[in-house]
Amino acid sequence: MKLGLLKKLFKNDEGSVVVIVAVMMTVFMGFAAIVIDAGFMYGQRRALQNAADAGALAGAMERSIGGNYVKVAKDAVQQNRNIPSEDITVTPVGSNKVRVEVTQVAPKIFAGFLTDADSSVWAAAEAEKIRWAGDALPFVNLDDLYINPATNVLGGTIEAWEKLKGGVFESIWKDDLEPVNEKEPGWEETSYFDISYEDGITITRGVVTNSESIGKILQFIYDRQVEGGKVYLFSLSNDSIASNTVIAKPNNPKDAPYIEMSIIDFKGKSELGEQWTIHPDSLVLLECTFDELKLTGNNPRLILTVTDSYTLKAGDIPDDYIMPGMGSAKLTD
Repeated sequence: MKLGLLKKLFKNDEGSVVVIVAVMMTVFMGFAAIVIDAGFMYGQRRALQNAADAGALAGAMERSIGGNYVKVAKDAVQQNRNIPSEDITVTPVGSNKVRVEVTQVAPKIFAGFLTDADSSVWAAAEAEKIRWAGDALPFVNLDDLYINPATNVLGGTIEAWEKLKGGVFESIWKDDLEPVNEKEPGWEETSYFDISYEDGITITRGVVTNSESIGKILQFIYDRQVEGGKVYLFSLSNDSIASNTVIAKPNNPKDAPYIEMSIIDFKGKSELGEQWTIHPDSLVLLECTFDELKLTGNNPRLILTVTDSYTLKAGDIPDDYIMPGMGSAKLTD
């Protein structure tokens, strides 16, 4: 009697185990389906974000030149993902930004037995045209005319980084320049100099900008641009050089006023002081190409050909500026 009861209990347990295993397998398969589909959606989300980024960057560039940025942005998105135009939204933001929003259905692969509803994947990006804001070589041209006085044509070669009368080198004082991306990974392609020029540019007697790191960055810039790429150089305006006048002030005392003075005095008289700041109104920005760069020895040499000029006091800056390692537009959101 007792033995029969035990056998019956064991039979009942076997049935319970089968039911439990079946339930657990169903739960496990459900979780596995969710994990697999979630991984697929994550990959789709990343691809969609890349497409939105591409659309925003292309749209920002096109808006900066007054073109059909909506079409250009949508075309850029569709080159990355096969998305209907109606699922791409392009809107202007402020005066120079473009925002792109993209939606795409994410079909279920294994989790369809849990629900019939599809999920949507969404991505957005915002970009703006990169504006020139101080990227230039760490020198200032003090003596070479860049407009031919006979023909009134811009061009010709100038020598920067040269020693002038009175021990003045055409190098910018270290407090007015900052090496950007110095010694960061890939700095051969991304490093440049950011010059603080809004309050004028300071030069110093007897100082040559030739530290090891600055020399390396110069060489990197030269290697990147030697095949005709653009570089920028600050200069006294052609009128200042031609008329032999400059607006400048000594840095000692610190509250000394700006005065109009002869460039000959500015460059040649040591009694005028060791540091002088050139007023922004006396400066222009020159667009140049490299002819020669010599870093070895005690007499460095830098020869450039001038291709364009920008009047900074009038707010004139390069409109086709390309930031090293970043291109012509950048993501802002």
